[in-house]
Amino acid sequence: MNRQPHNSIWQARGDARLAMLCGALLLGADVAYAQAAATSKPSAAEDEAPDKHERVIEKPAALAVSAKSGTFQAQVIHDMNNHGVGFWNGVILPRDEKTATLKFGISFNAFRQDLTHNAVWIFFKVRAEGTNEWQHVRLAADKVMNPTGYGCTNGNASVDLMVPRDEDGLTGPGLFLRLADQHPGLTLAASDVTAVWDLSACTGITRDTKVEMRAFAIRMMYIPKGPFYLGSGGREMFGFYTYTDGKQDTRPFQVTSSNAIPTGKKNGRLWSRGSEPADDGEIPATFPTGYAAFYCMENPVDGIPYAAYLNTLTQEQANDRFFDKDLVTRQEVKSSGTTGSGTNYIYSGSNRMKSNGIWGLSYLDGALYSAWAGLRPMTELEYEKALRGFRAPMPDEAGYSYWGINFGGGIYNGQPRMRVVGVNDPAGRKFTGTHGQGALALPADWPKEDAVGIVTRGGWGAPGVGFQDTFRTSDRHMCDADAERRAGFGWRCVRTAPIEAEWNTARGEKPEPAVKSEK
Repeated sequence: MNRQPHNSIWQARGDARLAMLCGALLLGADVAYAQAAATSKPSAAEDEAPDKHERVIEKPAALAVSAKSGTFQAQVIHDMNNHGVGFWNGVILPRDEKTATLKFGISFNAFRQDLTHNAVWIFFKVRAEGTNEWQHVRLAADKVMNPTGYGCTNGNASVDLMVPRDEDGLTGPGLFLRLADQHPGLTLAASDVTAVWDLSACTGITRDTKVEMRAFAIRMMYIPKGPFYLGSGGREMFGFYTYTDGKQDTRPFQVTSSNAIPTGKKNGRLWSRGSEPADDGEIPATFPTGYAAFYCMENPVDGIPYAAYLNTLTQEQANDRFFDKDLVTRQEVKSSGTTGSGTNYIYSGSNRMKSNGIWGLSYLDGALYSAWAGLRPMTELEYEKALRGFRAPMPDEAGYSYWGINFGGGIYNGQPRMRVVGVNDPAGRKFTGTHGQGALALPADWPKEDAVGIVTRGGWGAPGVGFQDTFRTSDRHMCDADAERRAGFGWRCVRTAPIEAEWNTARGEKPEPAVKSEK
């Protein structure tokens, strides 16, 4: 079996496309977001602007159509980061009294290897005409993999559409779209993609309600099920190791199953050189230990999708989540308008930090973004797997992601530090990986607003100011709860993968992967 990692970040070339559904559908990707009136086109001045990072996102036209029928149109806008998601030719089609069909085209640079692949997480927001409140769109599905009513009848490659179920048994708040079979890489162009909107899950919306809808897409990487190591065998501050006889504190610990992980100062248990988990305790099996498969954002959240997020909040909510200190945000998010209702304030974003994301987010900024997108925070165990993969660890390593996720690599990697759920506090260990429901609310098992249970991992190094080792894969020296907005702090979301993600539908394979860590 070929176990080589995805060896480069797939980068789209050319333009991302703006899609307009029901008169105002917005495409929000991890690196591309745009908004405009349904009938508007980029002006010559815009196309010739010397710094297109500063392009202002205009307010959409107040055009609404019935939820049972409507169209959205494509418009070109430049993708500043070369990670594009194209979206076009969408329509809402009548289906029955409780559901409607969403039909659209989508493109992105896709690949699939035997162990990993990339995918796009797609979700929608909707509001009834005359209202300011955006609701999350629930999708109706009779199964996870390629449900009835979902498919793609016109494309240059076969695709899978997965609608994961949430912990309460309801269909999830979005869908994954990926290649159905292995391919070294292509610009996927999938037309006539269909999904089913559950109208009954929206308050005050029926098939005859006039609505405005916005769509969002986030590029993610699949991290497969399998064992991996915690700790590098080096001397990183507070690094994990396998406890033996008390005479050594560097031997890496291998996570070999989804079972609970015993912790403490007993032979064979997980322990650390500071900020320890519970002595004579365990990390519960319900905690996302990283052994199970999950999807991770290819890039940190940047200013463009963050602005798109703010534009779906009430003005009070957006005020709480918006910050405009240049030192912190590097001018990545701006606002325009006057005080008053949310419709008078428009947020715009740029991507000055390229694929390094927006900096200066607080814990609550990032956590609420995850909940709004139907995703969740990463754990610190998942963080090490997202970087190290199935490789055997190397002492004090600071390499690139095994999977090709953009974590930088090396001391001057330009990446923000990431707040993740830690195992050194009971508030973190009670996290069960519940996903957000599309609303601006933290699920009950997530660390609260005070960020107790949250630790900080990764990011750029700064020799001489105390941060020289943060870039190392297993460094844990920033384990104190820190809820505040600080320069250099960003965010990255994940979502637990459904078991169906292991399947290869093109070949009729439903395997249980037998993956062993490299020795």
